[in-house]
Amino acid sequence: MSNDPSQKKVEASLSQPHKIQQLFLSLRMLAVTFLVAGIILVVILPFFSLSKRDEFILLIFYGLVSGGFLMARARSFTLKQNKTPKH
Repeated sequence: MSNDPSQKKVEASLSQPHKIQQLFLSLRMLAVTFLVAGIILVVILPFFSLSKRDEFILLIFYGLVSGGFLMARARSFTLKQNKTPKH
């Protein structure tokens, strides 16, 4: 076991692809969940007494909120990944 800083950098750089793969897998699953929830929302909306305009506004709002959540989640993952511990 050596405490060579260059060795630690190599180990850290080798672990990055696995973390990035996990990030995209997690975001992909979250996006699929939002997609399924959106499809369910589209199926359920006609049973409510909403006008077509209100349904459209609700679906656009849902799309913006879920897209914003995905972007914020991706940003938090990348910030956590790039955060270096201070020793």
